[in-house]
Amino acid sequence: MVAAPLLAFGNGCIFFRSHLLRLSNVDMRAFLTHSQNRAMPKIAPFIYLLLTAFLLSATSSAQTTIWTGTLSGSWSNSSNWTSGVPNSATNAVIAPSANPPTTMGSSFPACLDLTIQNGATLTIAITNPLDVFGSVSSGGLVTGELRLRGSGTLDTSGPGVLDSVRIVTGSYTITDAVIGNLFQDPAAGVVTINDAEIIGQALFTGAGLIGGPNSTL
Repeated sequence: MVAAPLLAFGNGCIFFRSHLLRLSNVDMRAFLTHSQNRAMPKIAPFIYLLLTAFLLSATSSAQTTIWTGTLSGSWSNSSNWTSGVPNSATNAVIAPSANPPTTMGSSFPACLDLTIQNGATLTIAITNPLDVFGSVSSGGLVTGELRLRGSGTLDTSGPGVLDSVRIVTGSYTITDAVIGNLFQDPAAGVVTINDAEIIGQALFTGAGLIGGPNSTL
């Protein structure tokens, strides 16, 4: 059966002459993968390239919210952020504030990428660990345990120190960091350490560890 000619696409939709097909990001990935596995996509090459670019732009953008601490130090209070409380799909930036953030009392605090600016602090409660699904960059002080559940990079600069980091899932590259304790859980991927100083404990039980010449454990 020959598919109807492709006319246009946008907002997660593909418009055919005979009908409208709506695709989620996941569906679109499957669509592209299926097309790539065939000898030749059944759509014009330039349309195929446009569809690929559309998918990449739709999945690569992420909202960013910045800590202000306007009302309190509560991570879960939306009034303390410029664009609401972050989640696993939102980048969080911790700026210096008279009310530094704490996850105490917050249910399942999370973010995508986490950035702690110079002079800022973040306190992570033992009962409310922070799940990070992307990269971490810190020029400030993080007290408590960060739990990494995605993939990306980890670095600190200046006086930046990460008290405790646990890589739960995914593969991470530590480019240049000072870390108190570092743990790699069994379900984690490969951890690459290019340049790091681990002050306290280090335990690696995941897929593997690659160490660089400037790393000190």
